[in-house]
Amino acid sequence: MKSYGTLGETLRDTDRAFTDPPHWDELVRRAREADLLGTLAHRFDASGRMVDVPRGPRKHLESAAVLGVAQHRAVAREVREILRAVDGLGFPVILLKGAGYLIANLPPSRGRLFSDVDILVPKAQLPAVESALMLAGYATTHHHPHDQRYYREWMHELPPMQHILSELGSGG
Repeated sequence: MKSYGTLGETLRDTDRAFTDPPHWDELVRRAREADLLGTLAHRFDASGRMVDVPRGPRKHLESAAVLGVAQHRAVAREVREILRAVDGLGFPVILLKGAGYLIANLPPSRGRLFSDVDILVPKAQLPAVESALMLAGYATTHHHPHDQRYYREWMHELPPMQHILSELGSGG
């Protein structure tokens, strides 16, 4: 039985999904498991091939695209809140990974789905950042002493925090 190729091959070249007898259910499943369904949707749309995707898989891709747009808005709002909270502390705050790509409008952000916002600050400033975020309404999501120690001593970071009114968490 022929295969459409790997998910990575299809992400690089959407035409791969149409050259061999496609295994759409496997492609959609693998993309979802890898949190790349939104990215795959973006790639099909950008290549003009979304209309060629069969109706069933296309519904999954379109749904992921809608979710991606909503998450991008939520992440942009979350980033504004985080930066507002730490504004004036006197040191650089660097957005990492997905949020950094999104705010810089870089290609890896297209279709990307998010679970958090990660920031990088000088290690010595972690207490000041934690205080500023807490004053802005953020609270840790990991209360157990073991988790607190693990993040602070072994990971050299704050335990994950989430705004008490937000749906999207924020990495510390």
